[in-house]
Amino acid sequence: MKHNIYTLLITYVLSTLSISLFQPTDNLLGGGNFLHDVLIISIYTLPGLFLYLFPLSFAINFVSQKAPDARFAFSFNMYIAAGLAPVFLLGFLALFSLITSLIYFAVGEVLRLYYLRNKVVGD
Repeated sequence: MKHNIYTLLITYVLSTLSISLFQPTDNLLGGGNFLHDVLIISIYTLPGLFLYLFPLSFAINFVSQKAPDARFAFSFNMYIAAGLAPVFLLGFLALFSLITSLIYFAVGEVLRLYYLRNKVVGD
């Protein structure tokens, strides 16, 4: 559980900054500077992470642990599918959903390797 919360918080920061760099809100809404872009995008990113990707990550981890040999490949494909699933709801913004999903996967894998190498207790 602690691992998923750390993954969520790091992904929140990285995805907000990366989306702000790729697509400034002034292209969508008009006006603003970088800090304004980060604030606006963070307001939209947080509910998506907490209500969609965070619960889905528990399901992906549960299912992917059933096949430990193919865990990495299976979870990678599931995160790509999770990133593309909202395409009908978000339209062209699904690209940012995919980016966020891949960031979540990468951060989760890096933290998992960190925990395995350092034998962190309590996860």
